[in-house]
Amino acid sequence: MDISISIIIPVYNVEKYLEECVDSIISQDFENKEIILVNDGSTDNSPAICDEYAKKHDCIRVVHKENGGLSDARNAGLKEAKNQYILFVDSDDYIAKNSLKAIARVADSSRADVILLEAKKFFPDGTSIGIGDGITADKVRNLSCDEALSNLSEAPKFPASACTKLIKRELFLKNENLLFKKGLLSEDIDWSLKLFCIADTFDYCDIDYYYYRQNRQGSITNTLGSKNISDFLYILKKWSEISKQLSPSQKKFVLSNLSYEYPIALACYGGLEKKEKQAFYETIKSFRWLLKVRKGTRYLILNILTKLFGINFTSGLLNIYLRIR
Repeated sequence: MDISISIIIPVYNVEKYLEECVDSIISQDFENKEIILVNDGSTDNSPAICDEYAKKHDCIRVVHKENGGLSDARNAGLKEAKNQYILFVDSDDYIAKNSLKAIARVADSSRADVILLEAKKFFPDGTSIGIGDGITADKVRNLSCDEALSNLSEAPKFPASACTKLIKRELFLKNENLLFKKGLLSEDIDWSLKLFCIADTFDYCDIDYYYYRQNRQGSITNTLGSKNISDFLYILKKWSEISKQLSPSQKKFVLSNLSYEYPIALACYGGLEKKEKQAFYETIKSFRWLLKVRKGTRYLILNILTKLFGINFTSGLLNIYLRIR
């Protein structure tokens, strides 16, 4: 097996979690790897921890840069990557024991552009639950791009996360627009749509691989505001327009996943102050048609609620649900 993997880890003020993350990768029974730690202007002890790891392990390199956000840090790591495949790991998460070898076997067998990976959420009390993307090998393996995208369009969740994909580095070298958009929140949605429209072949590895840390105070996913909804709406606008120029299977995939994301945008909008909502109301209302794209009780109920009670009422309910969950 001659598969090599570059693992890019953006680091920003995560001294409490960084060692658990890096140790989970160093301890893997897979040798053909490089770990690129991108210190994105951390102000805590994270830079020193990164440097200490690099001194002890030849497979680790550190990039120190001014703070530019998650997208910018990932892009900086991509410039340094040398191996055949790329993995992104967030520095407050970790990966499962001896998972890299299993993933590399799948890549070695299929040489697919993108290998879809499994993930779980884990909580401060030690419990964990599966993400439940609903993706299986038969949905993508040895299928044409059109067939795979059609199947993925019907998955219960949009596999947007950059951290649940093994990607050929060649795709980044041939497609500059596959870089992450600097400063954009929900950047994984925008980036994943680009990735799925660029890739030709897909595969899947069914082992539990990635563990997302939940409810970390100060994390991006734990702080919602007008920037979140502004960027959400930017992505909805951008990709609803792009979809008009895509192939039928790509268009189906894009619109299906915009439909999946729209209730999340509504929930974010529902958490804004009244004055903030006024700036976004007409735009978010204009995308209500996305609720008709996906089939399912969830979308039917939301469509009925927005018709009967309006966007503000429905979004408020969604925001309460999001916070409770």
